[in-house]
Amino acid sequence: MIGMTIPAGITRDHIDGFELYRGAVNEDKTPGCVVLVHVDTENRDVAQKWVDAVFHAIETDPELPREEGVSAHFHIREDGRHVINYAEWVSEEGHIAALEAAGPGVGSDTPEWRRVQNFPGVTPAGFERYRV
Repeated sequence: MIGMTIPAGITRDHIDGFELYRGAVNEDKTPGCVVLVHVDTENRDVAQKWVDAVFHAIETDPELPREEGVSAHFHIREDGRHVINYAEWVSEEGHIAALEAAGPGVGSDTPEWRRVQNFPGVTPAGFERYRV
């Protein structure tokens, strides 16, 4: 979904009903696109471990295209059963290119990304893309 602006009440630091668990920002880049990635989880422990696995996959990925990524902020719903990644990108085209280069999701074909993609107790629930 592109062409819409980001809904009121949703910022990279706060999403109603969710708590910011972990995030990273590249302050040298300006976002032009926001992607809200949705993931269902069994509980808070699974949600936190999955987010930690995502950060490990990012840190160890030798081929991840980093020039378009601006930030990633993972919010966990109060009951622990849903995660939203508020991800900022330089452009919509950069996000699309990262998805096309990676297969399912963003990231190379590494053991770390395969772990993220097949994490027990986690079900991908889609994403929405917005203009800033």
